[in-house]
Amino acid sequence: MRKRNSMVRHYAHHDESDDDDKDGGIYGIETAVLLPYHHTAEMPPSPSKTRRNPRYGQSGSGPSCCRPNSTIGHLYSRVTDILARFWYTDPALSPLHGPLRFVFYFAMLTILLTKPDGSGSMAFTAGSCKRALRRLVHYDNFGFDMKFEAGLFGHGLRYLDWDPRNMFNCGWLQSCVRWGMALSAIGLGGMLPRIIAAVTWWLMFGIKMISFGPQVGHEQYLAGVAFVAFCFAENNFVDEYSIDSYLWRTWTRLRGVPATSANTAQRRRWDDSSPSPGRAARKIVLFQACCVMFFAGVHKFASYAFTWLDGGTILASLHDGNDARVPFLRDFCREHSWFFLPPMAIVSVIGELLSMMGVFSPSYRHYIVGSWIIFHTGIMILMHPNFAMNMVTYIVLVDWRGLFGGTALAKYLPFLSDGSGANTSIKRNRCSGRKFRPYRLGAVVNTVLATIMFATSLLRIDYWPFSSYALYNWHPSDPGFNDSKFTPEEALASAHLCLSQPPIGPTCGNKSGSEHHDSFVHTRTHYMKKVLVTGIHLEDAVGSAEDGQCDPTDLRVYVNWSPHSCRARPQDGEQISPDYIQHIMREATTNRKSKQKLPKKLPDKIWTDYVEKGLNWRVEDAMTASLEDNPKCFEDAQGNANEHNWMADPSQDSFASDMARRLRSGLTNYRYLPGFPQEKAIGVGLFFQFIDGGTGERNEDGQLDGGTPRYCKLGESVMGDLDLPSSHSRSFGDYIANHDRYWTDVIRGIVLVAVMAAFVGIFAWYKNSKGRTRHGRAGIYHF
Repeated sequence: MRKRNSMVRHYAHHDESDDDDKDGGIYGIETAVLLPYHHTAEMPPSPSKTRRNPRYGQSGSGPSCCRPNSTIGHLYSRVTDILARFWYTDPALSPLHGPLRFVFYFAMLTILLTKPDGSGSMAFTAGSCKRALRRLVHYDNFGFDMKFEAGLFGHGLRYLDWDPRNMFNCGWLQSCVRWGMALSAIGLGGMLPRIIAAVTWWLMFGIKMISFGPQVGHEQYLAGVAFVAFCFAENNFVDEYSIDSYLWRTWTRLRGVPATSANTAQRRRWDDSSPSPGRAARKIVLFQACCVMFFAGVHKFASYAFTWLDGGTILASLHDGNDARVPFLRDFCREHSWFFLPPMAIVSVIGELLSMMGVFSPSYRHYIVGSWIIFHTGIMILMHPNFAMNMVTYIVLVDWRGLFGGTALAKYLPFLSDGSGANTSIKRNRCSGRKFRPYRLGAVVNTVLATIMFATSLLRIDYWPFSSYALYNWHPSDPGFNDSKFTPEEALASAHLCLSQPPIGPTCGNKSGSEHHDSFVHTRTHYMKKVLVTGIHLEDAVGSAEDGQCDPTDLRVYVNWSPHSCRARPQDGEQISPDYIQHIMREATTNRKSKQKLPKKLPDKIWTDYVEKGLNWRVEDAMTASLEDNPKCFEDAQGNANEHNWMADPSQDSFASDMARRLRSGLTNYRYLPGFPQEKAIGVGLFFQFIDGGTGERNEDGQLDGGTPRYCKLGESVMGDLDLPSSHSRSFGDYIANHDRYWTDVIRGIVLVAVMAAFVGIFAWYKNSKGRTRHGRAGIYHF
């Protein structure tokens, strides 16, 4: 038994003098589960028989684990030991103990069960999952390969030639994610429930993406990172607050094993200085959270500098239709915007830019995480987004013992006072490699993941499984806001920026699909009109019309998929010509909605639930690509100031015309039209409103000086053109692949990151110098 305990002590990487080793090692089962690294115990040579080697900080050549076989081997050992120290020994992040684990998983489960509005929890319900998979059927009818827009998840399905409609059972996925969280909360089943919860969480994420759109949901992303990270934290057996640990202790007592044996799972002390997988798991979540908040501020400042600080973006977001949870407070802030909003904008950007200090400074981490909670709470009160899942994740980033360990609360919550006190220094063994060697690979993996997270946020990537939070990265001074329509030059520049801004993604919306990233995407829907004309053959037009609806012989007109007007056919004997259809579409862009007779609505259940939203994104992407090609209407509009609607015919090869043919074919062939079975889509037009003429100058309110509003027809499809060639990829994806990237904002972001890094470095140097003066030592965790 003595020899066995000695090996356990060495196996757990503790010094011979540690008090915890006297009872057989505090790690117990963890030594067999989490640290599967065995080597022969080897004591360092006696100091009397060796000389001091200042290079390695140890006596003589030391044990074999400290003797590098080469310069490269020594460098690798030193670097990986430093990385392991950074990830696995943060003194303010304890191992993932039971109460913390329970609160996190139980709170997440509560959000999924209660489904608070705006939280994004609906993506993890069976009903939402089934609707998402049904959408794929309808998108196939229009020729869209939704797998192309689902990030690495979609590319994997395409490579394996798997159809998600035949692969996933939404009921099972919902049950797995919920039961996984429930069992993880109570600590039953080892690591298996955590793995199940993480895998099903990201699978349902991917299903959402292949049906809803290309961007990852910002409300759920950070929580998903935490689920994956905690699969690599401590096992339940080393946690006294888990059912697994209770069952194991009961079993060992029944077997007659002494309580002091190394096989007994004991409570982990919070001040233990040994490396911990739980610390590394919490640290990687902390790093991702800091990247999220830090780059939200970087992108605002890189794109708009001090302009964003005037509060105009916040004021524009506090409009009447933003579904604020406390409307009177929203209205009060809007009425007194000159007093409240500029300070709110300044404080939010400064707080975001200082967020990265939370990775390196436990002393200020509580204040930083607290500011995030206040920030998200303010958004939840004044606007619609609900970052409840983010705020729950912030629970695992806080040093609760450091906050409440010395208070009266610790008397009632024993886990707050485990151990003898917080330890702000990391004890070293005589050979640091002996302590950190089992963690070197994990440290390298965490560093690689952190680098990817950092680059993802810098480049504003929304591509499964990565996401960035360039939220509200727009300003009302941009063209398109406050009914200040685009000039042709502004429209061309905005479309090019949307298509060419890095990184390379499948759609323009991939970089700004959440309406918060880019001003052009945020406003383009106000100036894009989709006109649909339907009708039936005259011999099939029988019966009478219901009150307020079109006659059977009328042509039905829809604008942006909503009923607009009824138009009579040409005089008796005349055929419906393409010119007549074009005339109807042209007038529909400027005429008001009819107050007398209207067509029937498009079928709500199918159109609204399964088709419209995802279809609109692809149509707008194709229209953006046609805008960037400098359409004919922009070239010919000058000199025709008397025309309020300029109808230069678009090219039949344009991206918008290709999309219009897809729409007309899908609407007709797959029966998305209401009314008669014989009804067909006979015309589809895609238009963009702009301002022609004027000085091109804007006043303080952003309005243009002079000019005439016009509609540019970017694409059309009328009777007889469905036999034209149609490219599957040109209409929604590959057209951005050949653009030169627009790196200006990224370069500005890199410069700003360098400035902030220098600031943090100078601040750390100052605090460390102060620490050496007072305490005689300093380190990375001492500021």
